Amino acid sequence: MKNITDINEVVSVTLNLNNPIMQGKELSANILHSNGDITKVYFVVPVAQNNPNALLTCSIPVIADIFNISALVSEKAGYEVMRNTDNKIVDIRKTYNKSEIETNGNNIDIIGLYNNHNNIVRLYVGEYNNPDYVQYVSVQTVDVMAQYPNANLNFEIKKADYSKVDSGILMMPGNAYNYILFIDKKGNIRGIYDKNISKLSSMSKISGNRFLTDNFNSFTITDIKGNNLIDVSYSFQINGQNVSYKGHHDFTLINFGKYAGMYAILVDKTGENTVEDYIIIIDVNEENKSAALIKEIDLKNYLPYEKYPRLPYTTNTNTNNKVDWFHANSIEHDESDDTLIISGRNQGVIKITLPENNGVIQAGKNDITLKWILTPHIGYTATDSINVLDKLLTPLDRFGNPITSEQVLQGYEAYEDFEWNYGQHTALLRSGNLIMFDNGDGRYNQATDNLIETDGSKKKFSRYVEYKIDENNMTVQQIYSFGKDNPEVYSQIMSKVDTLLNGNFFMFSAWQKYLTSDNVFSTYTEVDKDSNIVFQMEVRQDNLATPSGGPTYRIYHINPFDYVNVDFN
Repeated sequence: MKNITDINEVVSVTLNLNNPIMQGKELSANILHSNGDITKVYFVVPVAQNNPNALLTCSIPVIADIFNISALVSEKAGYEVMRNTDNKIVDIRKTYNKSEIETNGNNIDIIGLYNNHNNIVRLYVGEYNNPDYVQYVSVQTVDVMAQYPNANLNFEIKKADYSKVDSGILMMPGNAYNYILFIDKKGNIRGIYDKNISKLSSMSKISGNRFLTDNFNSFTITDIKGNNLIDVSYSFQINGQNVSYKGHHDFTLINFGKYAGMYAILVDKTGENTVEDYIIIIDVNEENKSAALIKEIDLKNYLPYEKYPRLPYTTNTNTNNKVDWFHANSIEHDESDDTLIISGRNQGVIKITLPENNGVIQAGKNDITLKWILTPHIGYTATDSINVLDKLLTPLDRFGNPITSEQVLQGYEAYEDFEWNYGQHTALLRSGNLIMFDNGDGRYNQATDNLIETDGSKKKFSRYVEYKIDENNMTVQQIYSFGKDNPEVYSQIMSKVDTLLNGNFFMFSAWQKYLTSDNVFSTYTEVDKDSNIVFQMEVRQDNLATPSGGPTYRIYHINPFDYVNVDFN
């Protein structure tokens, strides 16, 4: 212990170590001010153990009598993961408020550590650039990927202009592998979360510091450290009868309206002769670890499903002897009018009202209104069992004039500044408009395959597209499109797009092949406002015994931090 009686006294401490970190040791000083107050400054380095079975994370205690968070005036505390200790390059910074730390047993959760690395972590109390207290911690992580020898994920940066790349990290839910992976935009593994099941569903999202995961037969909420908070089975009772479902593709949290706080989930219903055409709304009670089935929505009530295949390029094939007529693959809640937007690969994108919450679980034909359908008009007639001709959106050109060409309306041709969506995924509302990954499967009503064409001889491409929909006039106008001249983003199936905070957007092309003999791989592409590719990374998993299960279904761009450095060396 060193007492400093002169405020101007300089004290230097030299540590003759390869790494200027003292595991389990403490450096401290008392500064005596002229008014008699004493300020204590501590540098404490406990040994922190990583949990290799969860995210690359650890909990470091706010040490009693040193970092006694309850006694501090400061309302904040946080950490920085540092690339090295020589020039203090910070990769990640995260701040917590005092109440979050107190409810966490006076522990600070460190997330975003490097895999198989001696991580240097700076903890601070108060403002990070003018803290009340500071401590440096060394956290040696194990090689968590050694537990997954059959995964062998490879990240190859194809292009990067880090001055224009959005911050954040990429979250990859497993498809052929049973974990969720977090990587930065240098291709470094920064986290892993092991679900410890035989096959993880492709549907995992992060909300705050929690994972929301659909495990096919159940719905799980898990904290960032890998502790299951609740696991809800998809088995319920309707009118005294047992019913069960199987989740697939997507779910959404309803934040507004009569179902606020509940989850709308895309499911198959056991015992039906169709698949991927039901939605259930469940109310999860985390306190008593239970869930109630509130609504069941059968999409066959609102579209003429018996005409499948409606599109000429779609073969009339079944899945496990069941008809896959709609193939729901994304769901989005529109808070502006309390409705649901659902993407169906075989039918286009539809919007429906949520059913009245009248206590009846199974929504009937009159409980829900079909608002519109975004799709080529081919296949719909006035004689269908459910006539939806008045729900088809009319396309507009860039001047706002209706496009009347039957070849365009039916989907056989593109207009100069308008093109329909074909086999799309992830239809999302962003800034009032609808964006999606337009896969192009069956574009212009022609059969396609999953091979990337590089010679330009075929009209086959995927794109990021943004539409403006006028529900009053039942029109749709194409606002922006990217990808027609970029064959490297083509993916016949799966995939995702989204907008980013800095104005960029990304395309994740999930299912890609150049040649029939090639293994399947994925590509993450980030594009700026001027349609320039600023970042592109291939994700490969070439050594799986069954390459068809190799790619991840989607990538999510997340940023649970205050700061992420994407331009470090």
